[in-house]
Amino acid sequence: MFYVMNHPKPEEWVPYLYGGLTPDTRRHLKTHLDNCADCRGELQRWKRSIHRLDAWKLPRAGNPLQPLAPALKWAAAAAIVLGVGFGLGRFTGTEAMAARVRAQVEPQLRQALQQQMAQLVHAEVERISPAALKQPGNQTEKLLADYIAVNDARAEQLQQFCLNLEHKVDTVAVNTAREFVELATYHPPSANNPPQ
Repeated sequence: MFYVMNHPKPEEWVPYLYGGLTPDTRRHLKTHLDNCADCRGELQRWKRSIHRLDAWKLPRAGNPLQPLAPALKWAAAAAIVLGVGFGLGRFTGTEAMAARVRAQVEPQLRQALQQQMAQLVHAEVERISPAALKQPGNQTEKLLADYIAVNDARAEQLQQFCLNLEHKVDTVAVNTAREFVELATYHPPSANNPPQ
């Protein structure tokens, strides 16, 4: 008998790491971690990444990007979580085709995310001049709040795009696997037994 372990989804592990679960759900995930070396290893990698992100400090003196540091950290964390989600999805997928398609798509998504993030940072740095940063605190705080709101909306849109893309990749993989099975099991009519 073949046994397939159902791994929790990446979005279930995030509240586990930050303590936002009911006791029953936390106990269920803890039991899974005790029995699953793959998930345990993946969570350890997440914790190391989070620790490195928490330890990351931008220089204070003369750095015009310092107000953007929290947004950049969240963007980097989102990219890491997406990457880990794709990696964890590879372990939970049951179709070999889905794994191959993900392996081809993931580097392109990472590159696109890096390029888009670099463009956002570059555009924001050009938009915020030193004069704007020297204005009274209220206007600077408003500019930063507007930037954070726009950045959060973009991050949410990008996350939704990635989820939709992953769903479509899984659908293509399942449909392709089904077609392969149909082709493999197709028996043409024999010459002795023509179709009626």
